Amino acid sequence: MKYKIEPEPSSYISTEDMRKDCRILVGLPVYGGNIEMDTAGSLISLAQIAISEKIIVDFFYLTKESLIPRGRNRIVAHFLSSTNNYTHLMSIDADTQFDAKDIFKMLHYNKDIVSGAVSVKTTPIRYVIDLKQKIDRKTNKSKINVSADKKLVELERCGSAFFLAKRRVFEEMIKAYPELHADACDLPAEVTKSIIEMKTIKSENISEYVI
Repeated sequence: MKYKIEPEPSSYISTEDMRKDCRILVGLPVYGGNIEMDTAGSLISLAQIAISEKIIVDFFYLTKESLIPRGRNRIVAHFLSSTNNYTHLMSIDADTQFDAKDIFKMLHYNKDIVSGAVSVKTTPIRYVIDLKQKIDRKTNKSKINVSADKKLVELERCGSAFFLAKRRVFEEMIKAYPELHADACDLPAEVTKSIIEMKTIKSENISEYVI
């Protein structure tokens, strides 16, 4: 019998809910310890917004790992085993430039997985996404599922350079595939972790940001 994942009631997360209930770990596999300048700038902006909004955001860097999938497994292992009991994992590649506000937009929608559309390094620009299309029985035409505000689009698959996932995603995967294991629990000494110290600074409501 196929493992069934029960849907979780979904509602938008307000800024106050983010402050009370969300603890985000940003995981970056960084081979050779080098981060692109644009990525570093985006991470600094993310830290500044997190501090001003009093939202817990920690950073976890994994260096000396040439195999990215294995590096991501190790980051997930830390995410699940940490005593900080993180609620969300934000995975970002070390060469990805982004708008720091987008992470809070993604969190705001309260989905199990939300991904940003990241392009491959080709010309013309091509994004690593496949839309999930369904056939409309009335018109016999394909259609895509979008959010009420028409800002989120349901995908069949997407790249993993910039995505946010709830803790339950990994917990349900463990239940659904008990036969699969990743040898990723023993983190190398080169792993470094940086924790943002939250400061009380009043600022605008992040719930106003929508994708």
